Formats: sequence, C-alpha cells, structure tokens
Amino acid sequence: MDDRHSILDQGAALQLQLQPCRPLVQVGFWRGARGAAALRLAEALAFEMPADGRQVAGFPDGWAYRIAPDRLLLLSDRARPLLQECRSAVGQDGAVSDIGHAKRILDLDGSEAVSLLTRGIAIDLGPAGLTPGAFAQTRLHDASILVHRLSPERFRLLIPTSFAAALVDWFVESWAMMQY
Repeated sequence: MDDRHSILDQGAALQLQLQPCRPLVQVGFWRGARGAAALRLAEALAFEMPADGRQVAGFPDGWAYRIAPDRLLLLSDRARPLLQECRSAVGQDGAVSDIGHAKRILDLDGSEAVSLLTRGIAIDLGPAGLTPGAFAQTRLHDASILVHRLSPERFRLLIPTSFAAALVDWFVESWAMMQY
C-alpha cells in the first residue's frame, strides 16, 4: 500500500488520504512531576495544556492530545526534532517515546465524512457530540483509533500501522455500499 495517496476520486463527496505519521511522540509524566514537567513542555512547544481528554491544543505546526491524565500525544505537521524537543523539556520527569512508526494518519474530508464514520464508530458526531477542535478515542474494526475533528466535514484519524490496510478497505467498502 502506498504511504501517501488519495483513495477516492477528487470529485467525490468524500476524500480519504492515508499518510505516514510525521513526528509522533508520546509523553508520560511521572506522578508528582506532571505539573512542572507539563508546564515546561507546553512552554517549549508554545501550547496550553489541554484541560481534558477531549480538547486538542494546537502548537506551531502540530497538535497536543491529552490521551490520559498523565499522558500526551504530540503530532507535528512537519519534519522537526519533536522527540528531542520533548525530551529536553520533560527531562527526568517522565518518559518520552517516538511512536510515529506505529501509527498512520487517515484524513477524511467531505460532505459524506460524518455519514461514513457513523457507520463504524460509537461517537456522537452531531452538534452536541464531537465538535470541531475536539478528539475522542474509540475502536473501529477491532482497532483502537483517535478521531480528531478538524472541521464539520474534516477528520484526522490516527490508526495503527498494522491495521491500516484493513481500515482503508473498510472505509472504501463502506463508501461503496453507501452509493447504492
């Protein structure tokens, strides 16, 4: 499977694009050190720590997801030494790991994105549910995924590399079934 390609026609009501994760770093803070280490990290990358496990904090060229009380995922939209930046800021107050090899990005964009996603995930995508700028963790086709709603019709999914082919097939087959 090509690492970067559009799966559906550009003229369709839905476009899917699979691509490798750019720098993706997971930070786990040690108990008792989270406050100071998190502040140093937020300052170093120029973002405000997400208040909860739904809101996404943007930083120049990237996103910070609070995936657990003491854990963050940091995704950059460009090549940068994100791992080293995080290690410098966190120091000995946590564990910092590059996990970009374990995930792929699947971008969904178009007027049919919500209809397609609601066929496979148990997240409310209505006005009171997952709003633009928020994220949720869920499962799709037996794989744990992170769904970041960028706008009303645009979503970024972080999916396991090992399930990328199966999930892409699921999206394409589900889309085809919706066309009848």
